[in-house]
Amino acid sequence: MREQNFQTPELRLAHLRTLTNNSGIIQHGLYGMPNQKTGYCTDDNCRAFLVSVLAYRRNKDPELLRLIGLYLSFLRFARNDEGQFRNFMSFQQFFLDDRGSDDCQGRTLWALGTAIRIPPHETVREICEDLFEAAFTWLPDLVSDRGLAYSLLGLRQYHMAKPEDPRPLEMVNLLADRLATRWETNAVDTWYWFERRLTYANGIPPMAMLLAGEVTGNLRYTDIGLKGLNWLNGVLFEDGVLTPIGCNGWYQRGRKRHDWDQQAIDPAGMVGANLTAHRVTKDKAYHDLAVRSFEWFLGRNALGLPLVDPVTGGCYDGLAEHGVNKNQGAESCLVYYLAHMALYKHAPVAVY
Repeated sequence: MREQNFQTPELRLAHLRTLTNNSGIIQHGLYGMPNQKTGYCTDDNCRAFLVSVLAYRRNKDPELLRLIGLYLSFLRFARNDEGQFRNFMSFQQFFLDDRGSDDCQGRTLWALGTAIRIPPHETVREICEDLFEAAFTWLPDLVSDRGLAYSLLGLRQYHMAKPEDPRPLEMVNLLADRLATRWETNAVDTWYWFERRLTYANGIPPMAMLLAGEVTGNLRYTDIGLKGLNWLNGVLFEDGVLTPIGCNGWYQRGRKRHDWDQQAIDPAGMVGANLTAHRVTKDKAYHDLAVRSFEWFLGRNALGLPLVDPVTGGCYDGLAEHGVNKNQGAESCLVYYLAHMALYKHAPVAVY
Protein backbone atom coordinates (compact mmCIF):
# COMPACT_ATOMS: atom_id res chain seq x y z
CA MET A 1 0.00 0.00 0.00
CA ARG A 2 1.33 3.43 -0.94
CA GLU A 3 2.39 5.39 2.13
CA GLN A 4 0.15 8.36 2.76
CA ASN A 5 -0.83 10.74 5.51
CA PHE A 6 -4.36 10.56 6.85
CA GLN A 7 -6.18 13.59 8.20
CA THR A 8 -8.15 12.69 11.31
CA PRO A 9 -11.77 13.77 10.91
CA GLU A 10 -13.54 15.91 13.47
CA LEU A 11 -15.46 13.83 15.99
CA ARG A 12 -19.15 14.56 15.40
CA LEU A 13 -21.94 12.75 17.23
CA ALA A 14 -24.74 13.73 14.84
CA HIS A 15 -25.32 10.10 13.81
CA LEU A 16 -25.53 9.04 17.45
CA ARG A 17 -28.50 11.37 17.77
CA THR A 18 -29.99 10.11 14.49
CA LEU A 19 -29.99 6.51 15.77
CA THR A 20 -31.48 7.50 19.14
CA ASN A 21 -35.15 7.96 19.97
CA ASN A 22 -36.87 8.47 23.33
CA SER A 23 -36.30 4.82 24.31
CA GLY A 24 -32.64 4.41 23.47
CA ILE A 25 -30.32 3.83 20.55
CA ILE A 26 -31.54 1.61 17.70
CA GLN A 27 -29.31 -1.40 17.17
CA HIS A 28 -28.79 -1.35 13.38
CA GLY A 29 -28.75 1.18 10.60
CA LEU A 30 -30.08 1.14 7.06
CA TYR A 31 -27.46 3.25 5.34
CA GLY A 32 -27.57 6.49 7.34
CA MET A 33 -31.01 5.87 8.88
CA PRO A 34 -32.03 3.84 11.94
CA ASN A 35 -33.42 0.41 11.05
CA GLN A 36 -36.22 0.46 13.59
CA LYS A 37 -37.40 -3.11 13.08
CA THR A 38 -34.11 -4.37 14.58
CA GLY A 39 -34.98 -2.85 17.95
CA TYR A 40 -32.51 -2.11 20.74
CA CYS A 41 -29.82 -3.86 22.73
CA THR A 42 -28.07 -3.17 26.02
CA ASP A 43 -24.69 -3.73 24.34
CA ASP A 44 -25.20 -0.59 22.29
CA ASN A 45 -27.02 1.49 24.89
CA CYS A 46 -24.22 0.99 27.41
CA ARG A 47 -21.69 1.97 24.72
CA ALA A 48 -23.79 5.04 23.88
CA PHE A 49 -23.91 5.89 27.59
CA LEU A 50 -20.11 5.53 27.79
CA VAL A 51 -19.56 7.70 24.71
CA SER A 52 -21.89 10.40 26.05
CA VAL A 53 -20.23 10.45 29.49
CA LEU A 54 -16.77 10.76 27.94
CA ALA A 55 -17.94 13.38 25.46
CA TYR A 56 -19.51 15.47 28.21
CA ARG A 57 -16.06 15.95 29.77
CA ARG A 58 -15.06 17.86 26.63
CA ASN A 59 -18.33 19.50 25.68
CA LYS A 60 -20.81 20.51 28.39
CA ASP A 61 -23.66 20.66 25.89
CA PRO A 62 -27.02 20.03 27.65
CA GLU A 63 -27.95 17.65 24.82
CA LEU A 64 -25.30 15.25 26.08
CA LEU A 65 -26.86 15.34 29.56
CA ARG A 66 -30.19 14.44 27.99
CA LEU A 67 -28.62 11.50 26.16
CA ILE A 68 -26.80 10.35 29.30
CA GLY A 69 -30.10 10.24 31.18
CA LEU A 70 -31.85 8.45 28.34
CA TYR A 71 -29.24 5.69 27.98
CA LEU A 72 -28.92 5.26 31.74
CA SER A 73 -32.69 4.88 31.97
CA PHE A 74 -32.43 2.07 29.39
CA LEU A 75 -29.80 0.32 31.51
CA ARG A 76 -32.00 0.52 34.60
CA PHE A 77 -34.89 -0.92 32.64
CA ALA A 78 -32.65 -3.71 31.33
CA ARG A 79 -31.65 -4.90 34.81
CA ASN A 80 -33.32 -8.17 35.79
CA ASP A 81 -34.29 -9.38 39.28
CA GLU A 82 -30.81 -10.83 39.89
CA GLY A 83 -29.11 -7.53 39.11
CA GLN A 84 -27.80 -8.70 35.73
CA PHE A 85 -28.76 -7.15 32.42
CA ARG A 86 -31.07 -8.32 29.70
CA ASN A 87 -29.85 -7.47 26.23
CA PHE A 88 -32.24 -7.55 23.28
CA MET A 89 -35.39 -5.44 23.27
CA SER A 90 -37.91 -5.21 20.45
CA PHE A 91 -38.94 -1.87 18.98
CA GLN A 92 -42.21 -2.35 20.90
CA GLN A 93 -40.09 -2.37 24.11
CA PHE A 94 -40.42 -6.02 25.11
CA PHE A 95 -37.22 -7.70 26.23
CA LEU A 96 -36.54 -10.85 24.25
CA ASP A 97 -34.19 -12.52 26.75
CA ASP A 98 -33.97 -12.99 30.51
CA ARG A 99 -30.23 -12.32 30.67
CA GLY A 100 -27.75 -11.00 28.16
CA SER A 101 -24.43 -12.61 27.30
CA ASP A 102 -21.35 -12.37 29.52
CA ASP A 103 -20.06 -9.77 27.05
CA CYS A 104 -23.18 -7.69 27.68
CA GLN A 105 -22.66 -7.85 31.44
CA GLY A 106 -19.01 -6.85 31.15
CA ARG A 107 -19.59 -4.02 28.69
CA THR A 108 -22.29 -2.59 30.93
CA LEU A 109 -19.96 -2.67 33.94
CA TRP A 110 -17.30 -0.88 31.89
CA ALA A 111 -19.74 1.93 31.14
CA LEU A 112 -21.11 2.11 34.70
CA GLY A 113 -17.64 2.05 36.24
CA THR A 114 -16.51 4.90 34.02
CA ALA A 115 -19.51 7.02 34.99
CA ILE A 116 -18.79 6.32 38.67
CA ARG A 117 -15.23 7.58 38.20
CA ILE A 118 -16.09 10.64 36.06
CA PRO A 119 -19.78 11.35 36.70
CA PRO A 120 -21.39 14.24 34.85
CA HIS A 121 -23.29 14.88 38.10
CA GLU A 122 -23.98 13.13 41.39
CA THR A 123 -27.34 11.65 40.49
CA VAL A 124 -25.75 9.73 37.63
CA ARG A 125 -23.01 8.48 39.94
CA GLU A 126 -25.51 7.28 42.54
CA ILE A 127 -27.61 5.40 39.99
CA CYS A 128 -24.52 3.79 38.49
CA GLU A 129 -23.29 2.69 41.91
CA ASP A 130 -26.67 1.13 42.59
CA LEU A 131 -26.59 -0.75 39.26
CA PHE A 132 -22.98 -1.86 39.80
CA GLU A 133 -23.51 -3.08 43.37
CA ALA A 134 -25.22 -6.36 42.49
CA ALA A 135 -22.35 -7.30 40.17
CA PHE A 136 -20.14 -8.24 43.11
CA THR A 137 -22.45 -11.21 43.69
CA TRP A 138 -22.61 -12.51 40.10
CA LEU A 139 -19.19 -11.59 38.69
CA PRO A 140 -17.68 -14.94 39.81
CA ASP A 141 -20.19 -16.72 37.55
CA LEU A 142 -18.90 -15.18 34.31
CA VAL A 143 -17.43 -17.65 31.85
CA SER A 144 -16.57 -16.08 28.48
CA ASP A 145 -13.15 -14.54 27.93
CA ARG A 146 -14.49 -11.23 26.69
CA GLY A 147 -17.10 -11.07 29.41
CA LEU A 148 -14.28 -11.43 31.94
CA ALA A 149 -12.14 -8.90 30.08
CA TYR A 150 -14.80 -6.20 29.73
CA SER A 151 -15.64 -6.66 33.41
CA LEU A 152 -12.00 -6.06 34.30
CA LEU A 153 -12.19 -2.74 32.48
CA GLY A 154 -15.21 -1.79 34.58
CA LEU A 155 -13.67 -2.98 37.85
CA ARG A 156 -10.58 -0.88 37.20
CA GLN A 157 -12.75 2.21 36.75
CA TYR A 158 -14.68 1.42 39.94
CA HIS A 159 -11.42 0.90 41.87
CA MET A 160 -10.05 4.23 40.66
CA ALA A 161 -13.23 5.93 41.87
CA LYS A 162 -13.43 4.12 45.22
CA PRO A 163 -9.95 2.82 46.15
CA GLU A 164 -11.04 2.26 49.75
CA ASP A 165 -13.48 -0.49 48.71
CA PRO A 166 -11.64 -3.87 48.73
CA ARG A 167 -14.15 -5.69 46.54
CA PRO A 168 -13.01 -4.45 43.09
CA LEU A 169 -9.44 -5.64 43.68
CA GLU A 170 -10.68 -8.98 44.93
CA MET A 171 -12.73 -9.40 41.77
CA VAL A 172 -9.87 -8.19 39.55
CA ASN A 173 -7.65 -10.93 40.96
CA LEU A 174 -10.37 -13.55 40.59
CA LEU A 175 -11.23 -12.72 36.97
CA ALA A 176 -7.66 -12.05 35.85
CA ASP A 177 -6.55 -15.38 37.37
CA ARG A 178 -9.25 -17.07 35.33
CA LEU A 179 -8.00 -15.44 32.11
CA ALA A 180 -4.39 -16.20 33.04
CA THR A 181 -5.21 -19.88 33.48
CA ARG A 182 -6.82 -19.99 30.05
CA TRP A 183 -3.77 -18.34 28.57
CA GLU A 184 -1.45 -20.86 30.19
CA THR A 185 -3.66 -23.70 28.94
CA ASN A 186 -4.00 -22.56 25.31
CA ALA A 187 -0.80 -20.59 24.56
CA VAL A 188 1.35 -23.28 22.94
CA ASP A 189 4.00 -23.41 20.20
CA THR A 190 3.40 -20.36 17.99
CA TRP A 191 -0.15 -19.70 19.20
CA TYR A 192 0.05 -17.25 22.11
CA TRP A 193 -3.61 -16.75 22.87
CA PHE A 194 -6.36 -17.32 25.45
CA GLU A 195 -8.46 -19.53 23.17
CA ARG A 196 -7.96 -21.89 20.25
CA ARG A 197 -9.34 -19.35 17.83
CA LEU A 198 -9.32 -15.62 17.14
CA THR A 199 -12.73 -14.05 16.75
CA TYR A 200 -13.93 -10.51 17.55
CA ALA A 201 -12.73 -7.67 19.79
CA ASN A 202 -9.40 -9.46 20.11
CA GLY A 203 -7.63 -6.45 21.62
CA ILE A 204 -9.82 -6.53 24.74
CA PRO A 205 -8.37 -9.59 26.61
CA PRO A 206 -4.70 -8.45 26.48
CA MET A 207 -5.80 -4.90 27.30
CA ALA A 208 -7.70 -6.21 30.33
CA MET A 209 -4.69 -8.21 31.53
CA LEU A 210 -2.45 -5.16 31.24
CA LEU A 211 -4.93 -3.12 33.26
CA ALA A 212 -5.21 -5.90 35.86
CA GLY A 213 -1.43 -5.90 36.21
CA GLU A 214 -1.41 -2.13 36.50
CA VAL A 215 -4.05 -2.14 39.23
CA THR A 216 -2.74 -5.07 41.29
CA GLY A 217 0.98 -4.90 40.61
CA ASN A 218 0.88 -8.57 39.59
CA LEU A 219 3.55 -8.98 36.90
CA ARG A 220 2.03 -12.29 35.82
CA TYR A 221 -0.94 -10.41 34.43
CA THR A 222 1.27 -7.78 32.76
CA ASP A 223 3.49 -10.42 31.17
CA ILE A 224 0.51 -12.29 29.72
CA GLY A 225 -1.03 -9.06 28.45
CA LEU A 226 2.15 -8.04 26.63
CA LYS A 227 2.85 -11.50 25.20
CA GLY A 228 -0.71 -11.82 23.96
CA LEU A 229 -0.75 -8.34 22.44
CA ASN A 230 2.67 -8.72 20.80
CA TRP A 231 1.57 -11.96 19.18
CA LEU A 232 -1.75 -10.43 18.12
CA ASN A 233 -0.02 -7.42 16.56
CA GLY A 234 2.18 -9.84 14.63
CA VAL A 235 -0.86 -11.71 13.32
CA LEU A 236 -2.92 -8.67 12.37
CA PHE A 237 -0.35 -6.22 10.97
CA GLU A 238 1.44 -6.63 7.66
CA ASP A 239 3.59 -3.80 6.30
CA GLY A 240 1.94 -1.41 8.76
CA VAL A 241 -1.61 -2.24 7.64
CA LEU A 242 -4.08 -3.74 10.09
CA THR A 243 -6.10 -6.67 8.74
CA PRO A 244 -8.61 -7.75 11.40
CA ILE A 245 -9.87 -11.32 11.53
CA GLY A 246 -12.99 -11.64 9.38
CA CYS A 247 -16.27 -12.61 11.00
CA ASN A 248 -17.07 -14.90 8.06
CA GLY A 249 -15.17 -17.86 9.51
CA TRP A 250 -12.77 -16.35 12.08
CA TYR A 251 -9.30 -17.93 12.58
CA GLN A 252 -9.10 -21.40 14.09
CA ARG A 253 -5.69 -22.54 15.31
CA GLY A 254 -4.05 -24.71 12.67
CA ARG A 255 -6.44 -23.62 9.93
CA LYS A 256 -6.62 -20.86 7.36
CA ARG A 257 -7.53 -17.45 8.72
CA HIS A 258 -10.51 -15.60 7.28
CA ASP A 259 -10.01 -11.94 6.38
CA TRP A 260 -13.61 -10.97 5.52
CA ASP A 261 -15.82 -9.38 6.67
CA GLN A 262 -13.84 -6.99 8.88
CA GLN A 263 -15.76 -5.24 11.66
CA ALA A 264 -15.10 -1.88 13.30
CA ILE A 265 -15.02 -3.38 16.82
CA ASP A 266 -11.66 -4.99 16.02
CA PRO A 267 -9.50 -1.98 15.07
CA ALA A 268 -11.15 -0.05 17.90
CA GLY A 269 -10.05 -2.73 20.37
CA MET A 270 -6.51 -2.63 18.97
CA VAL A 271 -6.39 1.12 19.52
CA GLY A 272 -7.23 0.63 23.20
CA ALA A 273 -4.89 -2.32 23.72
CA ASN A 274 -1.87 -0.65 22.14
CA LEU A 275 -2.49 2.64 23.96
CA THR A 276 -2.62 0.71 27.24
CA ALA A 277 0.63 -1.08 26.40
CA HIS A 278 2.23 2.27 25.57
CA ARG A 279 1.22 3.69 28.93
CA VAL A 280 2.46 0.60 30.80
CA THR A 281 5.78 0.17 28.97
CA LYS A 282 6.49 3.72 27.68
CA ASP A 283 7.45 2.06 24.38
CA LYS A 284 6.49 4.45 21.55
CA ALA A 285 6.10 1.55 19.12
CA TYR A 286 2.79 0.69 20.77
CA HIS A 287 1.51 4.22 20.27
CA ASP A 288 2.45 4.01 16.61
CA LEU A 289 0.48 0.75 16.34
CA ALA A 290 -2.51 2.41 18.00
CA VAL A 291 -2.38 5.15 15.36
CA ARG A 292 -2.11 2.57 12.57
CA SER A 293 -5.07 0.69 14.06
CA PHE A 294 -7.18 3.85 14.05
CA GLU A 295 -6.17 4.59 10.47
CA TRP A 296 -8.04 1.43 9.43
CA PHE A 297 -11.14 3.65 9.74
CA LEU A 298 -9.59 6.30 7.51
CA GLY A 299 -8.47 4.06 4.65
CA ARG A 300 -5.27 2.35 5.76
CA ASN A 301 -6.82 -1.08 5.28
CA ALA A 302 -6.81 -3.99 2.85
CA LEU A 303 -8.95 -2.15 0.27
CA GLY A 304 -7.69 1.37 0.84
CA LEU A 305 -11.24 2.60 1.48
CA PRO A 306 -12.36 4.98 4.27
CA LEU A 307 -15.13 3.85 6.63
CA VAL A 308 -16.03 7.23 8.11
CA ASP A 309 -18.99 8.92 6.44
CA PRO A 310 -18.04 12.59 5.89
CA VAL A 311 -21.70 13.60 5.88
CA THR A 312 -23.00 11.96 9.06
CA GLY A 313 -19.71 11.62 10.93
CA GLY A 314 -20.67 7.99 11.57
CA CYS A 315 -18.88 4.78 10.67
CA TYR A 316 -19.84 2.18 8.10
CA ASP A 317 -20.53 -1.31 9.36
CA GLY A 318 -17.56 -3.10 7.92
CA LEU A 319 -15.14 -3.93 5.17
CA ALA A 320 -16.20 -6.77 2.87
CA GLU A 321 -14.09 -8.40 0.17
CA HIS A 322 -15.68 -6.33 -2.57
CA GLY A 323 -16.18 -3.04 -0.75
CA VAL A 324 -17.63 -1.19 2.21
CA ASN A 325 -20.87 -2.17 3.93
CA LYS A 326 -22.57 1.24 3.76
CA ASN A 327 -24.99 0.64 6.65
CA GLN A 328 -24.16 2.68 9.77
CA GLY A 329 -25.32 0.72 12.79
CA ALA A 330 -24.82 1.56 16.44
CA GLU A 331 -21.88 -0.75 17.22
CA SER A 332 -19.63 0.40 14.39
CA CYS A 333 -20.27 4.09 15.09
CA LEU A 334 -19.89 3.81 18.85
CA VAL A 335 -16.63 1.87 18.80
CA TYR A 336 -15.27 4.36 16.27
CA TYR A 337 -16.19 7.23 18.59
CA LEU A 338 -14.53 5.44 21.53
CA ALA A 339 -11.36 4.79 19.55
CA HIS A 340 -11.22 8.44 18.42
CA MET A 341 -11.62 9.72 21.99
CA ALA A 342 -9.03 7.26 23.34
CA LEU A 343 -6.38 8.24 20.82
CA TYR A 344 -7.09 11.96 20.57
CA LYS A 345 -7.78 12.77 24.21
CA HIS A 346 -8.04 16.52 23.79
CA ALA A 347 -9.84 16.75 20.48
CA PRO A 348 -13.16 18.63 20.58
CA VAL A 349 -16.43 16.75 20.26
CA ALA A 350 -19.28 18.23 18.22
CA VAL A 351 -22.77 17.14 19.25
CA TYR A 352 -24.51 18.17 16.02
